Amino acid sequence: MVTTPEDSWSRDGSTLIYTAKITLIEALCGKVLSIPTFDGRELSVPVTQIVAPGVTKVVKGEGMLDAATGVKGDLVIQFETIFPETLTPAQKVAIKKTLS
Repeated sequence: MVTTPEDSWSRDGSTLIYTAKITLIEALCGKVLSIPTFDGRELSVPVTQIVAPGVTKVVKGEGMLDAATGVKGDLVIQFETIFPETLTPAQKVAIKKTLS
């Protein structure tokens, strides 16, 4: 696997791997990711499922062009969930009530 200078991207053959940093709220409630591509486009990728640890999302045909086959690989989005550093007692009660 080749890693690019930018932390968000890596590559495995023709597969591009993008690490999206999302908040806990976004992991639970969804988000539309805006992902810059290497050819100057901006991909809008809706994430509507709950993003649990280890979940990935695949965008077919948005990877690198395989010179041998002429076929584009896939873009695999990995998620890094950013947790809040603190919660107030009221927030903890609200979360417990919502999730129970």
